[in-house]
Amino acid sequence: MNIGRFSVKRPVTIIMVVVIMLMFGMVSLSMMSVDLLPDMDLPIMLVYTTYDGAGAEEVETKVTKVIEQQCASVSGIDSISSQSASGVSIVILQFNYGTDLNEATNSVRDALSMAGMLMPDGVGDSNIMKMSMDSMPIMYIGIASDTGRDIDEIRKIVDDTIAPRIERIDGVAAATVVGGNTQEVHITLDPDRLANYGLSVGSISQIIQMENNTAAGGYVAQGSRDILVRIDGEYGSLAEIGKTPIILSTGGVIHLSDIAEISFAESDTTSYVHVDGQDVVAIAVQKESDGNTVSIDKDVHKALAELEGQIYDDLVLTVPYSGAEMIQQSIDNVKSNLFLAAGISTFIIFMFLGNIRSMLIIGLAIPLSLITTFNLLYFGGYTLNMITLGALALSVGMIVDNSTVVLENIYRHWMLGKSRMRAAVDGTKEVTSAVVASTLTTAAVYLPMVFISGMAAEILKPFGLTICFAIFASLLVSLTLVPMMSSRILKMYDGKGTGFFGRIANGCHHYERWFNKRFNKFVNKYGKSLVWTLNHKKTSLLVVTLLLILSIAITPLIGMELIPAQDYGEVSVTIELPYGSQIDDTLAAAEEVEDIANSMPEVDMTYTMIGSTGGMSMGGSDGNTATMTAILVDKNERDLSAVEVAKVLEDKCSLIAGATVTASSYDMSQMSGSAIQVQLKGNDADSLAMLADEVEAAMKSVEGTSNVTNSLEDGNDELTVYVNRERATYYNVSTSTIMSTVQLALNGATVSKYKGGADEEDIVVKLPDYMTESVEDLRALKVPSNTGGQVPLEEVANIERTVGQTAIVRMDQSRVVTISSDVYGRDLGSVSNDIKKALAQVAVPNGCTIDYGGSDAEMTKALTDIGKIILLAVVMVYGVMACQFENFISPLIIMFSVPVMFIGVFGGLLITGETINMMSMMGILLLVGVVVNNAIVLIDYVQVQRREGMCRREAIVNSGKTRMRPILMTTLTTVLAMLPQFLSNGDGAEMFRPMAVTVIFGLSFSTVISLFVVPIIYEMVNKHSEKRRNKKHKRNAQELDEMHEYTMIVDDTNCWRTEEEHLQRLELGEKNGGVGE
Repeated sequence: MNIGRFSVKRPVTIIMVVVIMLMFGMVSLSMMSVDLLPDMDLPIMLVYTTYDGAGAEEVETKVTKVIEQQCASVSGIDSISSQSASGVSIVILQFNYGTDLNEATNSVRDALSMAGMLMPDGVGDSNIMKMSMDSMPIMYIGIASDTGRDIDEIRKIVDDTIAPRIERIDGVAAATVVGGNTQEVHITLDPDRLANYGLSVGSISQIIQMENNTAAGGYVAQGSRDILVRIDGEYGSLAEIGKTPIILSTGGVIHLSDIAEISFAESDTTSYVHVDGQDVVAIAVQKESDGNTVSIDKDVHKALAELEGQIYDDLVLTVPYSGAEMIQQSIDNVKSNLFLAAGISTFIIFMFLGNIRSMLIIGLAIPLSLITTFNLLYFGGYTLNMITLGALALSVGMIVDNSTVVLENIYRHWMLGKSRMRAAVDGTKEVTSAVVASTLTTAAVYLPMVFISGMAAEILKPFGLTICFAIFASLLVSLTLVPMMSSRILKMYDGKGTGFFGRIANGCHHYERWFNKRFNKFVNKYGKSLVWTLNHKKTSLLVVTLLLILSIAITPLIGMELIPAQDYGEVSVTIELPYGSQIDDTLAAAEEVEDIANSMPEVDMTYTMIGSTGGMSMGGSDGNTATMTAILVDKNERDLSAVEVAKVLEDKCSLIAGATVTASSYDMSQMSGSAIQVQLKGNDADSLAMLADEVEAAMKSVEGTSNVTNSLEDGNDELTVYVNRERATYYNVSTSTIMSTVQLALNGATVSKYKGGADEEDIVVKLPDYMTESVEDLRALKVPSNTGGQVPLEEVANIERTVGQTAIVRMDQSRVVTISSDVYGRDLGSVSNDIKKALAQVAVPNGCTIDYGGSDAEMTKALTDIGKIILLAVVMVYGVMACQFENFISPLIIMFSVPVMFIGVFGGLLITGETINMMSMMGILLLVGVVVNNAIVLIDYVQVQRREGMCRREAIVNSGKTRMRPILMTTLTTVLAMLPQFLSNGDGAEMFRPMAVTVIFGLSFSTVISLFVVPIIYEMVNKHSEKRRNKKHKRNAQELDEMHEYTMIVDDTNCWRTEEEHLQRLELGEKNGGVGE
């Protein structure tokens, strides 16, 4: 079927298909979710288990190891790591990518059920949590008062009014309130009265739990209806709580108010939230897995605007962080680059053809191809994000390539005097095989990406599929819309137009003649250069070979990293004080950091969270840590990058006494953890500690390391209560009574919920604060005896100061210490290599091993995988061309355009200061499918002319001159369309810059060199093939006629023999029908 003929003869059909595609595309675009990154299914599961009162080593032995052993048999497990701290065990299960986590969750539950039977009493139920990008808040809202309203009162307003309104927004999963204190009901027991009545703390807690309850009693019949009977025993007031009856062992009855003081009180302060140093209440908004971040952000702002008239006038609402803002800025930057690339591509078409209507055809082909791509993305389940939109922006030049080749060939046939209809049909038919082959070769390079796994796959697969969707859409448009429109609207300018549009047409006509005249001179010079090159094959190939060797030799000068560092205008700061520090001390240190940050001109706003913020706590205390996010001013308003701001801020904060402050800029590479992680494994704690100190010192000595940290923290001071069982038995005091008394005295116990007010509040049973204000008070703490008396704690237990481990980290069921480092001032690859050289000098104790992780390990894996994919892509491209040409020689000739691209790739990376990373490697992969396109167009036309009877050398030179225009047009549209990505300075623009550099320099050099190298290789191979056929034919020749026929065949079949043609052949460098060198 001749698709060009069909398109020309059925214009209405083509128009209707276009309209339908446009309508579907617009609907698809409006319904697609917008995010910063593609949906990432992280195959990670967390098992969180509590064991109150247990130390880190006890948790490791009795909880963590048991869970690890049971979960190790779960199918699909890639690795197991864990953290054991005081009272807490967290086991991290890393599954292989592609594992069905729903099925894996069921298997993990079964394993935990078995583990539960092997763990001691007192271990809490294990909670399973799946890690997801959606678990991260998409925005924070800060609420403060400009009149000094109490922060706890603001918290109540937020809990009652603002947070519930936000949670009702479609797509919002949770609105978690942080900061301020909540109201609780405190039941403070009198220990002396408890002893007098022979009561224990545990019995009082059980009574409250049973009394404060509601249950369904069943149904009672009333006539023809059944009425539900509900028994309501919940407390309605503090007075009701005080009237709770307590039956004594003697048979008497007292009330709770007789032995306790009951009152409303504020909960203990465990966290603070600051915006620009001001104490605020914050709301962390999380979205549902299929929620649209940008849409949710708009709805939240709309809801906040509506609430302004419903809340107090003195409350001020600010949004210090919004993921949607980052997303919108990054995507707007990509969109602007996309439109600019489309404009540049369209202009290139006009520059070469000088015809406004030709430019109009391409101008319509580009958006139609893009909109068709949106259809494919939507139905493929993909979102609009930096990766998919970046792929579209980078592929604009390639999208226009097919249409450019078809349009230029139609235009050439039209200029030969054919009618528009005939030119459209013949021109499309002549290049259909070439554009199909070009499209297939470009798409074929992404087929091997099915072998990529890990984080790289989550980013690269959407990128590759988007480009494939785009180029297949452009192929369809180039073979249907372009010939149809060309047959209808192309018009030859004669320079005699009148009126406004006539004058424009006249200008185009004069420009066209001016451009064609100069372009023809350029083409003729290329023809002469090509003849010289063909006559000096060895010299030409030697120069190219030397350039290729030189480009490979400079690769050590080019740095390596996983993902280019991006500047999103954010700096993350961690403030850590010694373990056990009071939250007020942490607050003071955080305020110092805030003052330093806010004094820097690059910082626009700070957002700080001090202490526990409601997440999973390791070791039961987060009061010694704080995190601050510094939002920077726009890039154009500051001289320092985010990385430099982080370094300056960290240096300024290094003088804060007692606090360790680390700062880093936010970018995508942080998803793999620190830049470099050295993991030391072994089961001997002393050997690991010694090795960790040596490794840490060695890493600090390497230039380029920053924030070198050792996960083996100094032990924390502990008071260990050793129960003296002999004396406890003498006083008739059980171990459980000692444990519950100490826990209640120090922390209190939440035993139920009070629903008598507007809000649900915790009921906390506790002992008076004066009983535990010092160590001596703890020693004197009265422990109830089963006989009715009270015994000082020091009488039944020994209280000693000890040093305990803060946390014990394990990986693959062995203890592990991680030495982490960021990178500053050098590339990741160079720093990593120097660290490995330094660690090679470190003596590793028996039983210990050194492994590498973090971004460095992910970089090695990703770049190795992509390198293999590039090799497979070369084979795939060759295979596609072999099928297209139905021989093995022509594709081999074309493939010589691939190695020469590395001359431009490595040179461009070195000149621009970019590194070899995941994105530049993707650029190389992209080039493998693109650089052969020009050679395909050239060789395909050479073969067409040989079949029509033209001699080999003449066919080569004539094809080069004829195909020069479409080759330059497609190259320039691709290269210049990449310039916006290369020059862009918007948020996240650094992500695609290495790819743009790779394509711009690689394609440019490959095109220039291939225009000479490919013809040389073609002539050499073709000449060699003819010599082999000559020898074979001679061996089989029997008659003179056959020899004469053979001679005519070798003499380039039907070569022209007129004197004029003979002179032209001499000008081309051939003598007496020879082939030059």
